[in-house]
Amino acid sequence: MRRRVSIRPMWRHLVRGLILIGACVGGSARCYVEWAGANPADAKDVECWDWSVPHQWYDAAHRQ
Repeated sequence: MRRRVSIRPMWRHLVRGLILIGACVGGSARCYVEWAGANPADAKDVECWDWSVPHQWYDAAHRQ
């Protein structure tokens, strides 16, 4: 037996989901901004990625 899905309940469900996603992202963004203000990152604390490492792994895998 088939049931026809009405557009109105589906639209309500979609809108509620979007509102919940916005609330979650908005709440976590506020927490992150607060944390970032309390813990500033210094330039010397940030390590640069060594881009040669993946190439070395790739070359080592093909040598074997």
